[in-house]
This record gives sequence, C-alpha cells and structure tokens, in this order.
Amino acid sequence: MMKNVVLIDYQNVPREIENLDLLSSADCEVWVFLGPNQKKVPAALLNGPRVKPIRISRDGDNAADFHIAFYLGRMSRDEQPPYFHIISKDKGFDPLCKHMKEKSLGLHIERVESIEEVLFVKAKAAIEKDCVAYVLNRLSRVHKPKKLKTLRSSARRWLEGDEALAEKVIKTMKARKLISVDANDNVTYPGA
Repeated sequence: MMKNVVLIDYQNVPREIENLDLLSSADCEVWVFLGPNQKKVPAALLNGPRVKPIRISRDGDNAADFHIAFYLGRMSRDEQPPYFHIISKDKGFDPLCKHMKEKSLGLHIERVESIEEVLFVKAKAAIEKDCVAYVLNRLSRVHKPKKLKTLRSSARRWLEGDEALAEKVIKTMKARKLISVDANDNVTYPGA
C-alpha cells in the first residue's frame, strides 16, 4: 500500500490546522510548514506522532513554497515514493505537480485547497456516508436494538468488525437525528 504524505502550507491555509483530525485515522505523515512569524499555532495540534512541523527560519516571497518543493524532491527519491498531497491555495504548485506526474517521473501528487479535498479523505467520507445508509438498511430489516451497547455491537458486526467506523456511523445517525440516545443509553428511532 502506498504511503500518503500531506504537506500543509500553513502560511497560505492557516485554518486547515483545525481539520487535522480528518487525517488522524489515515496512514499518512503530515508536514506543516510554518512561517517565522507564526507564533500562535496550537501546540496540541502539532504534537501528533505523525505530524512534523517545519519552521521556516526567514520570511520571504515563496519561502514556504521552496521548502515544500525541497522536501517533495527529497522524499520523491525514496525507493517507493509516497502519494503527495499539498494543501495550499497557491496555484504556483500546479506546474510542479504536473511535471511530477509526467510519465517519465510517474509520481503521485495533488494540490488541493483543504484537507476535505484530499483524495483519501473524500473517499473515507463517501464510505462513511454509504455505511450509514447500509446500517439504516440493516436496521429496517431486524428488531431495532433498544440499548446503545447492542446497537454498537450490531453496527460493528455489520461493518466487518470496524469499531471506529461503527462509532462514526452511530455519531452521524445521532447528528442527523435518525436515532436518539437518552442518559441511560436507551435508543429510540424517531422516524420509525
């Protein structure tokens, strides 16, 4: 399986740091490029085991872009180069991405403007949406669990043992008001 490396141009998209949790369950490294004057970065967000902050020592035109290009070049020399995802609104990366994708180089790279647009994040969101529909379909054909613990167990079983996905499906069902859970973990199905 190809590793994913996400490179975030923090100077260009500072709000994306709030969406790092979308990458938490993915098998990827996250490199965050910080300008020298960006002192108010939430430290808790940058301390993850797969998050690598790169502080640029001096400010200047395209300083972060050159740093990102340097690390792209360095990592693209690996025996099995990763799939690169640049998070930046700077369209100046597009010619570099096009060149890296050329047949002679054959590298995998995309530039997007937000973490939500990253290919594997979009795919995961689509899968989760489909899983909610799947669990709802299964619930329509069986006796609906009255306890949250039983619903969790059923969802986990239907989703091939994926506990984290089952939790997200249940959380989504609550948010969409497809189920209600009281203080005693009793589940009701408002639309049923």
